Amino acid sequence: MTVDSRASRRAGDRLVVSQAQNQLQSFFDELKNGTSNYRTISSLDEQIAQQYRGRCIVELLQNAHDALANAKSDDPRRISFALSTCTEPVLLVANSGCPFRTKDFRGICQLGQSPKDPNESVGNKGLGFRSVLELSSSPEIWSTAPVGSDISFAFRFDPSISDSVAAAAMEIRESERITQSPFDPEHPLLDWSKPQLRQYCHRGIDGADEARQFLSPYQFPLTIEMVVPEVEELLSEGYVTVVRLPLDGGRTGLSEETVQAVRHQLQELDARSTVFLPHLEELLIDIDGEQSSLKRIVDSDAELSADKRTRQQSLSVRRSEPSRGVTVTHRFRVW
Repeated sequence: MTVDSRASRRAGDRLVVSQAQNQLQSFFDELKNGTSNYRTISSLDEQIAQQYRGRCIVELLQNAHDALANAKSDDPRRISFALSTCTEPVLLVANSGCPFRTKDFRGICQLGQSPKDPNESVGNKGLGFRSVLELSSSPEIWSTAPVGSDISFAFRFDPSISDSVAAAAMEIRESERITQSPFDPEHPLLDWSKPQLRQYCHRGIDGADEARQFLSPYQFPLTIEMVVPEVEELLSEGYVTVVRLPLDGGRTGLSEETVQAVRHQLQELDARSTVFLPHLEELLIDIDGEQSSLKRIVDSDAELSADKRTRQQSLSVRRSEPSRGVTVTHRFRVW
């Protein structure tokens, strides 16, 4: 990591800490004011994980594809999936194109507030990323700094953060004073005045119980201190964003079933999966060292109407499996 990249990571880390702290403030403000939007968010997290069951790989593919939309002319327009189960099972999803911007980071942390333009993106509701909770309870995102920006991101989510918030709530209730923030030890937990603190304490709310039962930990990004070699390798190969998913079974905790589900979904990706991903040129899939690639080639592209609203494309998608010595080309016409 260069000096410049360390500086950009520090800038990103400051935003990660600030985002978590702001979400924490909002949670305690709601407790004090008698509102409970945090319960709604927690419920939606559960519903999304159920509704997107079996679609996680497709959602990750669409999210990665959207990052290719405004890629530079010399960009490889490449997406990679790598499943490794030899030790602790993990899935890595990497893409070239545009790295995470600040608004992308905030969109991930705030349910349903994606910055994507629905006219330009396959997915735009900001919900698809929550589908990873079916597979992993502690997803991680690493991204380089976009052109013209000095901010890069490396952050994760961890369900245990709800216990940290619960502990802080319990300490406030017992001591009737503002403690230190679990996200930023140099700053207080809350910016309340003494009357606001008294208002909270006199309500008799069990903030610890609310945090454990109803607070979604996926609003609270955490910085990543360690360097993960396989992530660093992908970034050094020209990918700009890597999603790392330790496959612990997500909300179910069934790691073995999760690994099998991921393996099946990756094996289901075929030439047809790339037809309606116009920004993609190459999709790489690695399942425990068994590699395959899908190369999408536009053979012809023609306007069919004066207003440019109708086009016809002739596509070739070449699938290669080096270990088996197999190369197959599929052809499509798309209007």
